[in-house]
Amino acid sequence: QATGTRFSATFVDALSQVVFAQAETVGADLECFAKHAKRAKISTEDVKLCARRNDDLLQALMEKIEGSSSK
Repeated sequence: QATGTRFSATFVDALSQVVFAQAETVGADLECFAKHAKRAKISTEDVKLCARRNDDLLQALMEKIEGSSSK
């Protein structure tokens, strides 16, 4: 949905850098959680651990996980 809001190139660049840095951090955390559990693969449990500080995100993930396991 277009809102007519315009963003400067500087803002878009800064936002892109922040999002990329956050993605790197989450990826590293996921790898560490799996490694700590002595697993080679990242599981949904690792993803839930990453989301544990964001109640809305954790709730959305839980609903998605429950929905996919019932299929």
